Amino acid sequence: MKNILLGLFVITIFCFSKCKKNTPPETLPAATQEGKNTMGFKLNGKVWVPYFPCGFGQNPCGAIQLNYHLNSVPAYYLNFHPARKINGNLSSLIITSIPNTTISTIGNKFDSVNISFNDYATGITTYNKSYNPKGSFIITRVDFTNQIISGTLDCTLYNGTDSVIITDGRFDCKFYTCVCN
Repeated sequence: MKNILLGLFVITIFCFSKCKKNTPPETLPAATQEGKNTMGFKLNGKVWVPYFPCGFGQNPCGAIQLNYHLNSVPAYYLNFHPARKINGNLSSLIITSIPNTTISTIGNKFDSVNISFNDYATGITTYNKSYNPKGSFIITRVDFTNQIISGTLDCTLYNGTDSVIITDGRFDCKFYTCVCN
């Protein structure tokens, strides 16, 4: 009986863990509009792609979590949280609809979202768009039938006088996305 339980335990651990290289892709994903659940941008000129290992005890939505709530109050509320965890260093981008706004059409929605970037490598450093807000968050596709939302992102985020620059951002996700690598 002990051998059977030990065998089941080993099989369970093997099934829920993945042996993968602990690095994200080094190139940006293609700018698609097909609901491929992809996201990426350049952060201060370096490629940043969500990466969060799957496995036992890990967040199953660690790499990309996107919720586009159709029936919330207000309707068409966006909550988008891609994250990257490499060798214990975590960073994340958070994009949410500003309260009482809706995102239901294509176009530049920069004034309709809060954007922040968190870097946990040296403590918590948060950069956001509230200081000197300039940039774009363009929805290129919002498809209610196929439940796809796609777009681009370019902006500068600030933490006091320090800043991070996000360029060449693109995302292509289903309305309710949960991804780990």
